[in-house]
Amino acid sequence: MLEWKHQTFVGTQLTQSWRDLWLWESFFNRYPVQTFLELGTGVGGASLFFSLQCHARGIHFHTFDNQQFFDFTSGIPPFLNMQSAFHHIDLFSEDALLLISTLLTDLPHPVMLFFDNGDKPREWSIFAPLLRHGDYCAVHDWGKEFRKKDIGKISVEPIELDVRSYMTRWFKIVP
Repeated sequence: MLEWKHQTFVGTQLTQSWRDLWLWESFFNRYPVQTFLELGTGVGGASLFFSLQCHARGIHFHTFDNQQFFDFTSGIPPFLNMQSAFHHIDLFSEDALLLISTLLTDLPHPVMLFFDNGDKPREWSIFAPLLRHGDYCAVHDWGKEFRKKDIGKISVEPIELDVRSYMTRWFKIVP
């Protein structure tokens, strides 16, 4: 069986499944996202996929991680400007809260906030309340690192795509 560590997206290691990339494209085709924020860049393959999708669709893109496991200057098309899209920051710091809050205020909505870092319930409790009615969010590692109970008091409506992902769930923020 092929393990995730052997998968790449245009040469950059990928930890998402190919099925999820197809589902993400389906999401982008159906929902009018104007800004995409990814919490948890990881090894960078999914971030590269998201940045290309966002570039092609005119969507603002930012990704955040406390580590940098990749070199976005090597082999990445310069038009993606990944160096400025990547924020090397501790998501639980005051600086991260200020930066993400500012982006959520200044950039156009609807926003997609993708939770895929190391402590999804904690990230959700900090950043999901900053989303507005009509914004979107998604959580990776559903059922393992994040469960329905972790949604808490945030009002969300599940988004069903053509095929259910094993690991990701999508939501729309509702009143």
